[in-house]
Amino acid sequence: MNISAKDFLLNEERISQIIDCLDQSPLPLREIALLMGSRSEYYLNAVFKKYRGIPPPVNPAEKKRK
Repeated sequence: MNISAKDFLLNEERISQIIDCLDQSPLPLREIALLMGSRSEYYLNAVFKKYRGIPPPVNPAEKKRK
C-alpha cells in the first residue's frame, strides 16, 4: 500500500471516529458517512475495508430495523 504516514494517520483517525459513531449513535451507516465527509456509504465501506481488512461493524440500531 503506497500511502504517506500522514494520510495513513488521518484515515486511521477517521476510521476510529466512525467506529465510535457506530457504537454510540442510532444513525445508519449512510448518515454517518455523510457526517464524516464521505461521498457515500459505499465509499466509506471501501475505505474502511482497505485500512482494516474488514467492512465496518453493523450499527445495532440498523440490525433492529431489518
